[in-house]
Amino acid sequence: MDLEVLWYEASPYIYVIVGIIAIIYASSYLAMLPGALLIAAALTIIKMRRTYRRAEEIEVKRRF
Repeated sequence: MDLEVLWYEASPYIYVIVGIIAIIYASSYLAMLPGALLIAAALTIIKMRRTYRRAEEIEVKRRF
């Protein structure tokens, strides 16, 4: 497995972990914002990938 593929698959989960750590160690509500944005971005990426992969899977099933 290439490093690029590994990073592509793992990056949203790493964003979630870093976002949670940022929120835990934040000293104010404003400092929690970057962590919340990282988590929101990660969830968006995960949702988009899942939607695309399901659509692709359905298309492959229709062909056969």
